[in-house]
Amino acid sequence: MISRRKNQIRIALTVLAGTLLFLWSAPSWSDGQIVKAGDEANVQFTCRLKSGDMVASSYSSVASDSRVRKSVIFVPRTADTPVPIVAGEPLRTSDPIPELGVEGEVVRQLSGVIVGLHVGEMQTRELTAAPMQEKKKSNYFVQIARVRQMAKEIRFTPDQYKFRAKKAAEVGQSFVIDPAVPGKVSSVTESGVVVRFSAHAGDKVETHFGEGTIKELPDHYEIVIDAHPGTLLLSGKFVGRITAVDDKLISIDYSNPFGSERLACDILVESVKPGSK
Repeated sequence: MISRRKNQIRIALTVLAGTLLFLWSAPSWSDGQIVKAGDEANVQFTCRLKSGDMVASSYSSVASDSRVRKSVIFVPRTADTPVPIVAGEPLRTSDPIPELGVEGEVVRQLSGVIVGLHVGEMQTRELTAAPMQEKKKSNYFVQIARVRQMAKEIRFTPDQYKFRAKKAAEVGQSFVIDPAVPGKVSSVTESGVVVRFSAHAGDKVETHFGEGTIKELPDHYEIVIDAHPGTLLLSGKFVGRITAVDDKLISIDYSNPFGSERLACDILVESVKPGSK
């Protein structure tokens, strides 16, 4: 227990070999103060997958710390401040699941988890999420092509090119649709703009869904994606999990805010004040 707390100090997070160490004190805390439902609490948290990879943190500084392993679904915060949370009742499995993203869902669940915690005492809790329910199942399950195709040459009118590139065409100008197969303007006339794309067969490229291998055919390139079931990915604020892969399609489930993972969250209530009600 912390015997005296008279002056304000900041909370520092040090991460070495995946271990989180919290150092803290706060203004005029009372030893043993417990968070009650309805209280307004300032909370710090760091959540990790079973592998130890970080998923969410209230500490913005960890985003630039190369010593911290981060999951592909990690989204950094821009503010290095505690998160204000109104303590509430624990969530029920029947509660509707809004589309909040990973951090939003963590904060939503912490509302119930922090009830009963002591101010200034770091605790670890496990969070899980139920599938989102307010839309049709088909809205959360998608299939994409496992093989992406890119033509070796595309022709535009000058106006079409300017609309796409946001500038007039010039020979040698870079034009990218897919970073794995970059293109350049090869010719410009009054009636048309020709863009040629180039890539090397056998090259490996990173895609959102896994490593891809480039194949060259007479009139186009193909990127064959080596996707694996169970892989997590982030699309906007939605977490997806690859559920199946065949020769043609990659199937992805976006229905669970945590990608069906269990999160181990280190939680620290910095301060609390009685709610207005």
